[in-house]
Parts: sequence; structure tokens; C-alpha cells
Amino acid sequence: MTKGKQVADGRERKTDEIQRALEAIVGRYTRARAYEAFGKQNPLWAEFERVASALKGSADVVRFPNIVIRWSAGQGRWATVPWIAALDSRETSKTSEGVYVIYLFRADMSGVYLTLNQGTSWVMAGYGGSGPAQLRERAAQLRARSGSLKAAGFDVSEGIDLKSEVPLIRGYQDSTVAYKFYARNQIPDDAALLKDLAAVLAVYDKLVPSRRILGLPGEGSMRDRLRSNYEDD
Repeated sequence: MTKGKQVADGRERKTDEIQRALEAIVGRYTRARAYEAFGKQNPLWAEFERVASALKGSADVVRFPNIVIRWSAGQGRWATVPWIAALDSRETSKTSEGVYVIYLFRADMSGVYLTLNQGTSWVMAGYGGSGPAQLRERAAQLRARSGSLKAAGFDVSEGIDLKSEVPLIRGYQDSTVAYKFYARNQIPDDAALLKDLAAVLAVYDKLVPSRRILGLPGEGSMRDRLRSNYEDD
């Protein structure tokens, strides 16, 4: 019998199920995207649900009561870059706006990043051609307030590579504040994964004393005005 660990709600979860599910996703996603039907019937769906459930039940996430876990492998068809996000409800409820923590899978499935990031859609809708520059500027502002992540092994410079030229995905590269990469077949065990997640959630928690992290003039009203013009990333 596989040994298990108790989680916050009293359920038992299998040891290293997050690691195993992430490895299953990067190992099988490319084939699924190319040849298999999209939807709940696909075995990969259960792997994403397994990661989300394990994160929700982990003590490292439960101690941040405002965190909501969401994930997406696409809408109607497989996404080029699927994701699993941790959203602070005081800041945002969707990945198209605000600041959040998110696992981003490389398009070629060579690995997955854990990142501190920000929504791209509403910035691009509001700033058009200067959107990428705005995202980089915002990332720099947030990076200046997230220096402790470097000590936790995160890269706090530009350079994330999601292996895609799709504009929306390149926007994620512009928007990334800090990141750590886990290569396929080298994803660490759950203890290490959750330690990293706890480190970035602690920084995120300090960045969210109010609804508008960046506090730029007109930021709130512009976001509200544009909200009907974009969908979730």
C-alpha cells in the first residue's frame, strides 16, 4: 500500500501525488493535444484535478485563507500552455487581470514554471501596442517588492521561455515577476514543491493589502471599464 499524508481536512493523500501528476501532464499532454479529444473524459483531466485538489488540501495553501485554486487546459480545445493558478480573492478572481501565483507549462512540455505573475488581457486591451511595455514595467515594480524570492531560489529577472510565439503566451513572458523552472523528469517531490509554493504565496500575501496592488492612477476605473471586452487568459 502506498503511504499517505494527512491533509488539512482530514483526508489522506498519496505521497508525492503532485509531483506524479505534474510529470504525467508534461509526459502526455503533447500527444493529447495532437490526437485526443478535449474534455473531462480524457485521463489528463483527472491529473489537473489531482494537482488542484492536493494544493487546496495542503497546509501550505490552507494557511492563506483567501487563496482560490483554479486551472485550465483550454476552452473547447487543448490550450497551448495550460495552467494551474492560486488567486487571492482580495486581488482577483480571474487570470485575465490582477496579480497571482501560477504554474505555467511550456508549450513543448519540457517542463513547468512556478511563477508570480499578472493578468495580461486587460492590460493589452487598455494599452494596445504599448501593452507589452506596460507589463514589463509592472513586473519590474512588483519585482522590486519581491526580492526575498531570490533567496528562495527563484529567478527575479526577465527570461522565462514558454517555447511559443503566440502573442498571448509571449505576454505571459512579459508579465512574469519571478519564476522557478521544473524540468520534465526532474520535478521535485511534493515537500520541495510545496515549500516553493509557500515561499511565493507568502510574498504574494504581502503584496495584497488592498484590491489594487500597483495603485497606478486610474487603474481601477480602467480595469472596470474594460472588463466586458476581454475573456480569461
